[in-house]
Amino acid sequence: MKKIGDIEVSSDEEILDLLKRLYKIASFTEEEASFDLSGTYALLWNGQIRRFYPVKRVVKLDLDNLLNIDQQKKKVLSNTTNFIKGKPANNVLLWGEKGTGKSSLIKGLIKKFSSVG
Repeated sequence: MKKIGDIEVSSDEEILDLLKRLYKIASFTEEEASFDLSGTYALLWNGQIRRFYPVKRVVKLDLDNLLNIDQQKKKVLSNTTNFIKGKPANNVLLWGEKGTGKSSLIKGLIKKFSSVG
C-alpha cells in the first residue's frame, strides 16, 4: 500500500489512473479557456463537458449581514485568507439544510476577496 497525501493506492497502475483523472480535471486547452478572466469573480464547472464558465452576474453580499454563523464565517475567512497569502489552507466543504447560508457565505467571500484575486 502506497500513500500519496491522504490517498492510499495499492499499485503503480492506480497512481497512473489517479494522475490521468487529475490531468483531465486540471488541464484544459487554450480554446477551452478562451474566456477573458479579467473582471471574472467566479467560475461555474460544467461536469458533463468538463469546462469552466465565467459567472456573468455575481451577487456580492456583505459578510456582516450573515447572522448566526459567526463560527463558520471565522473559519472560512481564516482559511481563505491563508490561501490568498500562499499559506497552508484546507479545502472547504459547506453542507447543511437549505437556507442555512452556504451560498450566501460564498457570495460574501467573493465580495471581501475579489479585489485581491
